[in-house]
Amino acid sequence: MEERISAAVAGGDLRQVYAANALAQRGFAVTAFGFSGEEPFSQQVTVAEELSLLERAQLLILPLMGKKLPLEDCFPHLSPDCQVFGGNCTEEEKATAEYYGFSIHDYFKVEELTVANAVLTAEAAIELAMAESPRALWGGKALISGGGRIARALLPRLKAFGMEVTLAARKAEQRIWAAAEGAKTISLSALPTVLAEQDFVFNTIP
Repeated sequence: MEERISAAVAGGDLRQVYAANALAQRGFAVTAFGFSGEEPFSQQVTVAEELSLLERAQLLILPLMGKKLPLEDCFPHLSPDCQVFGGNCTEEEKATAEYYGFSIHDYFKVEELTVANAVLTAEAAIELAMAESPRALWGGKALISGGGRIARALLPRLKAFGMEVTLAARKAEQRIWAAAEGAKTISLSALPTVLAEQDFVFNTIP
């Protein structure tokens, strides 16, 4: 019988829960760390608090953002051949990993994942805008700052709600793409001239 690969999934948001469940469904022996215990894990996932159990892991999957287990607490327990994956890792996190003899494979460099994440982020931003504002999106004016993946996902969705959208971006090519989608465009330096006119501002600049 083929030995199951042991995977550890570190606490984050529901994306980490779904990742743990998906790995378990594919036959991995999955242990989840850094969660409250109330998340919707499948029965095949073991939820644990004791970090010493990390020594069994052949894979460690860190979250994209949000709560993370302190890396200084995790790495001393890992076996030398454990493969570590993380999303959009900082230089400090990479340096910490290197100090303990590990390198972090950045899964956020996979284009399919970043585009899908941008769409979900855009949907969440719109949901938040609808929940927090007393006015309807329809007929309103929205400013998007930035011209990256999230901005490009936001623009057609806001227009579908009947909004007048202005995109402020640094690069000319980003402004051209936005204009092709039917948005007004300005450079970032012109932001002060239009902010007072907006009903909603969606900032996508890190």
